[in-house]
Amino acid sequence: MSLADRHSLNSSLVAALDKTTTLCRGPKPERALREVGLKGDIQAAAPTTDGVIETLEDMAIAGQQVAVQLYGEDPNTRLMDYLESRQALPQPVAPYIYADDTEEALVIGLVRALAEGTVDAVAFTSQPQVK
Repeated sequence: MSLADRHSLNSSLVAALDKTTTLCRGPKPERALREVGLKGDIQAAAPTTDGVIETLEDMAIAGQQVAVQLYGEDPNTRLMDYLESRQALPQPVAPYIYADDTEEALVIGLVRALAEGTVDAVAFTSQPQVK
């Protein structure tokens, strides 16, 4: 949200997230969404990767772009492999990594894609990820 605000995309991002299916891994990202006037659409069965996968099991995600916020550089291989096995198009985002201008452009690109409504789903797994 801070990055979107710095690029005058805050209201567009909130509007786009409001139209995007959001899966929250636990209660913290749900609270962070409420802080900007939104609510998560789906709560994971458990606040773990297994819980996220279990929740996604009954969802039609083939061909859908799914943004996955990562901790550090950990690609969460199990979740990414699961999404690919379901023919989803995972889009990893690692906001906790200090990036050079080229990588920051990728994050800005994701924020713009969200604002334009071209991302089909976002998985938030913690409150700092929403911020």
